[in-house]
Amino acid sequence: VAMNKISHMLLFMVRSRPATEAGRFLEQLSADFAQQQIFIAGNTRLIGDLSMHGNVCWFKSIEEFEDIIKNVQHVA
Repeated sequence: VAMNKISHMLLFMVRSRPATEAGRFLEQLSADFAQQQIFIAGNTRLIGDLSMHGNVCWFKSIEEFEDIIKNVQHVA
């Protein structure tokens, strides 16, 4: 059985929710996928109140996203 390992994740947080709930979710996601780079975008008011962990990168514009995509190493 062939297995693929993910190296990058893309998450859009667009739903309004309490910052504490979103923060716990992002913290757990970061811990569960500690070896992966997590890119996040979406609700600026919500995301701006969250702590970004070492493997979480928030992009705030399409230009930032394009720059990130250009620099991502593809894993074969």
